[in-house]
Amino acid sequence: MQPTTKIPTLLGLVLVIALVLTVGFFFERITREATRASGSITPTHVEITNVSDSSFTLSWLTQSPATGALIVQTSSGPKQTLFDERDITGKLGKYKTHAISLHGAQAGTEYEVKILSAGKTFLDGGSPYRIKTAPPLAQAGSSLEPAFGSILSPEGEPAEGALVYLMLTGGQKLSTMVKPSGSWLIPLNVARTSDLSAYIAPSERIAETVVARFGELEANALTDTLNDAPVPAITLGKSYDFRGQQASRANTTLASAPPSVLGQTRDTPAFTIIKPAQGAALPTNLPIITGTGVPGIPVSVTIGMTHPIGGSTTIAADGLWSYTQPLPLSP
Repeated sequence: MQPTTKIPTLLGLVLVIALVLTVGFFFERITREATRASGSITPTHVEITNVSDSSFTLSWLTQSPATGALIVQTSSGPKQTLFDERDITGKLGKYKTHAISLHGAQAGTEYEVKILSAGKTFLDGGSPYRIKTAPPLAQAGSSLEPAFGSILSPEGEPAEGALVYLMLTGGQKLSTMVKPSGSWLIPLNVARTSDLSAYIAPSERIAETVVARFGELEANALTDTLNDAPVPAITLGKSYDFRGQQASRANTTLASAPPSVLGQTRDTPAFTIIKPAQGAALPTNLPIITGTGVPGIPVSVTIGMTHPIGGSTTIAADGLWSYTQPLPLSP
């Protein structure tokens, strides 16, 4: 009878330890990768903005591009699923910045909101986000004109999709998303006080804070209502102080040479033209002319000199107006 072969005790212990370490290494690696993947779609910098008696906006960032949606409901109402306005085609896009608004909300009503990021539900510390709409106000808004400007990447390119936040002193937080051109615009005539009980009272000069975010980059700027139309270009990753720039120039140059925008001067402050810019080349023979101004003011547009064409429009409640001529422009 042959003796049974046995693995020496020391060698056996070494093999067991090696096996445990190997299993532990792969388990830790898999867990870390799963955590990293989950963290990349986790909403960060969640902000509640643009709260009115009929709407609000919830925005956030994700490390990696992800689909985004909101599940919204009142304590007694049905659930609504809301999507990013960039997904109007019906196909969900993947983005690093997300901003979704509820329109047609009930005044003075609390809503429970859940974020869906890449199909996964995210809450506010274990509970839904709670957003209460503002009470209705008797007046339509104030006479404050919109703030607008442009956001650029560190390379000087338009920061399309960046989130812009603006707060007037004593006011609520407002937000918008940067357009493909790099431009942004936030109406101020509907800006409320921080407690949402009234519109911000217009005054000669109101301080403003502007924050822009995209990915891990953030820009901060201090300005005011004398220096926000436009706010000078902001580059992500930098900080600015624009207070007093236009205000100081106005005292010395307004009387002698009022600046103009496509023919409009400071003597006619009821409206401004944003696009097309002075001297810009037009990519189409049916360009859209857009601008800002005091809500309710009529704007008459005339294009051309030899055979002029044109029409009129009215500045909307949000302080924006646009016009497209009915006939194509000649080359």
